[in-house]
Amino acid sequence: MRAARLHEVGRPVTIDDVPEPSAGPGTVLVRVMHCGVCASDLHVAHGATPAGTLPQILGHEPAGRVAAGAEGFAEGEWVAVMPGIWCGECGPCRAGMENRCVRGRFLGVDVDGAWAELIAVPARGLLRIPQGVDPVQAAIATDAGATALHALHRAGVEGRRVAIYGAGGVGAHGIVLARALGASWIAAVDTDPVARERAVALGADLAVDPSDGKPGRAIRAASEGGVDAALEFIGNAEAMSQATKSLRTGGRAVFVGLTPDELHLLPAAAFVASELEVLGSFGATRAEVEELLAMLGRGDVDLGPLVTHRLPLEDAPRALEMLATREDHPLRIVLDV
Repeated sequence: MRAARLHEVGRPVTIDDVPEPSAGPGTVLVRVMHCGVCASDLHVAHGATPAGTLPQILGHEPAGRVAAGAEGFAEGEWVAVMPGIWCGECGPCRAGMENRCVRGRFLGVDVDGAWAELIAVPARGLLRIPQGVDPVQAAIATDAGATALHALHRAGVEGRRVAIYGAGGVGAHGIVLARALGASWIAAVDTDPVARERAVALGADLAVDPSDGKPGRAIRAASEGGVDAALEFIGNAEAMSQATKSLRTGGRAVFVGLTPDELHLLPAAAFVASELEVLGSFGATRAEVEELLAMLGRGDVDLGPLVTHRLPLEDAPRALEMLATREDHPLRIVLDV
């Protein structure tokens, strides 16, 4: 079968002919039809996130058809695949918080991923795609969409004023889903003027250029003293600081982006006196992916406008280059396998 594999960190992936996987006990073989391209893939390719054993197939955002019936799934069924592989036995797993699994592994990071014609995955990681849902949207819902949804749940946005730091990729999903979840007012912060324009088209009430170093001041002025929730989707310590400075008294900041840098938010006295909260947010639970697929099925949300580019599997190297250079301002690139 064809697969896009990373042979050496810092070098382009190559399209290789590799042996087909087999489905053992508890696993299902899925014929991948679509798979998203994520900044996490770029981080693995460039070495910012350590890969498993090279060469390795990248990709962790797939949807496809069951290739062989097993574990209660029928051949030909459309399914989406969770990006994480969890143990099902640890405390977080038993509590339904698979994103916190103490032995969790990730497709395309720790094990071979889904930029391939076939993938064998644990049956508990499969979700049936509701009737009428575009499988391309179902694919990106498993990670980009559900990661944003989990963060918004952590923030609590219904009826509240919200600031989204980073309006590309996952942040754009955050704007669309914040509106669907009932946020009363949304500000988007991004250095890219195209991203800011898109943010307003996707539902933001205000788009802020942070180039003056003080986006929090502009947001507080426009939101009558600050937002109830500020979410950072970039992975930038300064943006996290500015997100915190966007909050009203009693507000909550939720950090989704990953960075090795130390955080310097506010003077402790101001933090305490304003009774602020800061939370981390990582991935999503199976229940949240199911929730998002159900939202798509009901027509409560449309992720279609977030797919800005669709490319064949053979163009996986180009897809990564587009993400790295921001060529043509991609939000979500999807590989059609």
